[in-house]
Amino acid sequence: MIDADCRVLSWNLWWRFGDWQSRQPLIAAAITEVGADIVALQESWRTGETAQSRHLADVTGLDHVAWSPNRQPDRWRSRLDDAPDDLDCGLTILSRWPIRETTEIELPNEPWPPSGRTALAAMIEHPRGLLPVVTTHLEPHAARSALRVEQLNAVAELVHELTGGLGTDALAPIVCGDMNAEPHSDEMRRFSGLQTAPHITDQAFQDSWNIAGDGNDPGWTWRKDCPLVPEGNPNARIDYVLVGLRGRVASAELVGVRSSDDAWPSDHAGIVADLRP
Repeated sequence: MIDADCRVLSWNLWWRFGDWQSRQPLIAAAITEVGADIVALQESWRTGETAQSRHLADVTGLDHVAWSPNRQPDRWRSRLDDAPDDLDCGLTILSRWPIRETTEIELPNEPWPPSGRTALAAMIEHPRGLLPVVTTHLEPHAARSALRVEQLNAVAELVHELTGGLGTDALAPIVCGDMNAEPHSDEMRRFSGLQTAPHITDQAFQDSWNIAGDGNDPGWTWRKDCPLVPEGNPNARIDYVLVGLRGRVASAELVGVRSSDDAWPSDHAGIVADLRP
């Protein structure tokens, strides 16, 4: 058994779509039950007065919070009938351990319409050393694999910049997110370095589900059995917890999957992995 000392959850929370108020306690309960040390969220919401991240931090005891808003909030607000003028959608990192510093970058975009997507990095003071953690949410359009390649190249450059000065004792970086891409896609093959050269020489990432997920379960995080997923969509594994090559993966499982009723916390399942970074 690999000794694991870091439990990491990645989850897209479906912003404030659908019956979002009823979904909030389901999300909080699922995250609490998982008992993660680090939670990387996509499509979390914030207004001028309240923040989903702050509520989840209070519930889970993960008191250290980082946040990165989408750079095009009006595009998100236009998708709701009653969105407050100060409602934002973005990325969140919750941590059991202190966050020393954060960095955010805007990802490459198509010229029009700009999507304002970002990547958020936190340098976390893990008991064994500084731990770089990144969360991101890539372009969803099915025909824009080339753009997602560019976006993950930008994430790779961000990780390289963060880890360049840490030396050989640095903990292996962790990258989480809704990549809107399956493992066999060009973007994920390049990022993992398994079937094509990675963007940064010798920097590649291990897919926790591929290593330690249930071999009898495809690990779909976008699922046709979820009533929140629009009809006609395929099953897909598009959400990831990835760790650098020096890290080790002990286990991986899905979070937020419901089969007995319609009370789903999000349109995505989350993925939680036990790591030794």
